[in-house]
Amino acid sequence: SGSALGTGGTAVTTPITWRSLAPTSATVSGSGTVTGVIPGSAMVVASAGGKADTVEVQVYGALQAITVSIDRPVIKSSDTTRVRATGRDLGGRIVPITPEWSVSDPTVAIVAPNGLVLGLRYNANTPIFASVNGITGFATVAVIPSEVKSVAIRPDTATISLGTTFLLRPTVIDEFDVEVTDRTVVWTSTNTD
Repeated sequence: SGSALGTGGTAVTTPITWRSLAPTSATVSGSGTVTGVIPGSAMVVASAGGKADTVEVQVYGALQAITVSIDRPVIKSSDTTRVRATGRDLGGRIVPITPEWSVSDPTVAIVAPNGLVLGLRYNANTPIFASVNGITGFATVAVIPSEVKSVAIRPDTATISLGTTFLLRPTVIDEFDVEVTDRTVVWTSTNTD
């Protein structure tokens, strides 16, 4: 619906006349309710007191396909990228959608409802799916290992008696300051005697 505004922005009782410039695509009622007829676009005009305003109305058909794009198809573990989904009708017109996101292997990457993808561990080709009412599209992400920033041993000092054992635990931090557990740690001793 619309309202006519007078000087100073106050509403006035001037009647509003509505019309569609493309009634084969969209019609408009006397109260401003627009109804889509066939896919396409239509300009809808509201007139009151010799003044008018126009709005473009896009009419789209039923969702037929989803295309998924990815900002960066190769990311490191602990890094992020974003996926976006575009819905289209039979004529190729964009259909607004809010997809449900999923990933084929959630141990490789996870995807948030807003399309943010977090890489977890190495995998060369993992599909990320966008679905709406049984219609699905996908893009793939490759996750490569992040660089190791530091390795720390806990505890940092140890005293043991002859012939006994003691377990040391490594903590590996990657370039994103995230502790990673999928790295091979190689142990050496400066005095094997």
